[in-house]
Amino acid sequence: MERYGLRDADTADALLEGVARRHGLRPVHLASAFVRQTAPRPGHVRFPGHPRPAEPAVGFARPAGHRPPSLSAFLDALRDAVCAITHADMADVQLIDAGDHTLRLESHRGLPADFVRFFAVVDDVCSACGQAARKGERVVVDDVATAPEYDEPSRAVMLAAHSRSLQCTPIPGPDDRPQGMFSTLHTRPGHAYTEAEFGALDTAAREAGAWLDWYRATTVTDALEDLHRAAQLR
Repeated sequence: MERYGLRDADTADALLEGVARRHGLRPVHLASAFVRQTAPRPGHVRFPGHPRPAEPAVGFARPAGHRPPSLSAFLDALRDAVCAITHADMADVQLIDAGDHTLRLESHRGLPADFVRFFAVVDDVCSACGQAARKGERVVVDDVATAPEYDEPSRAVMLAAHSRSLQCTPIPGPDDRPQGMFSTLHTRPGHAYTEAEFGALDTAAREAGAWLDWYRATTVTDALEDLHRAAQLR
């Protein structure tokens, strides 16, 4: 409303939702990018230096030559890939919000509703994923029941979900800081990961990080420019 002089919040909401839908984005992701990006210069609709890189190859997402997936479909594919690598029935994928640096749960599999609600936003280090994000390196938990990575409320939710061991692997960003996280969870303590599994997880993390960088540089910027055009017509 402030940037484009829109008449009311309903108009702003409809504009965000419509543009997000056209570009296969969630409105919250477009809104988050919008508040971090200044508008193009007056009379322009393109952002300065807007790159058009080729989509990076990702082995787990889809066959080559197909249309790029939506963000949610990509994260679901990543989730399923790491489940297959580690022979896990439970997993989740989180992205780090650039504004407040919280981990936000974006995709999950095999996890109960109480777990999803509790870990929807992780803003502290009282969990393995929070520790992994802070350190920027993988965290492996042999037994949730005794692991120092958890405070007691987090531990109770993990155990109620029958999660006794897990690994959390950061998704690297362009500045070598994590931009997200994927975790695979197991029902028995002491789950052993092989070096081959860790290598495959690292490959998945690198490919996911490269794709997310490309996605922000293309899809999100395209949507922001579309939003800029549409808003000026209101």
